[in-house]
Amino acid sequence: MANATEKSGEIEQVLEDMFGFNRKETINENKCVPAPIGCGKDIDLSSEFTDELSRKEYSISGLCQTCQNSIFTTSPEDEEGITIASETICPDCEEAECLCVPTAS
Repeated sequence: MANATEKSGEIEQVLEDMFGFNRKETINENKCVPAPIGCGKDIDLSSEFTDELSRKEYSISGLCQTCQNSIFTTSPEDEEGITIASETICPDCEEAECLCVPTAS
C-alpha cells in the first residue's frame, strides 16, 4: 500500500471539493487519481515507477508514471523550463508568464 503525504485537513477538503475525489484514499488504494487529472488505473507499486522521484511524486499527487510523463515534460524550446499542461514554467521565478531576463549559461 502506498502512503499519501500528509496535508492539512483543510487542504484535503479543498482538493476533494475541487476535483471530486479523496486524494489520500485514492493513493492509499494504489490507484492513479481519476480524470480529469489522472487516469484512475490500478497501480502495481513494485513495477509502476521508473525512479524514486516518481514514486515520491505519486505519494504527493497520486499520478501514475504515464500521467506524470504526460504532465511533467521538458520543453524542446527551453530545455531549462518545465512544460506543465502546455505552459513553460520559468526556471528562475517558477511562473508560467514572467518578465525575467534569461540568465546567461
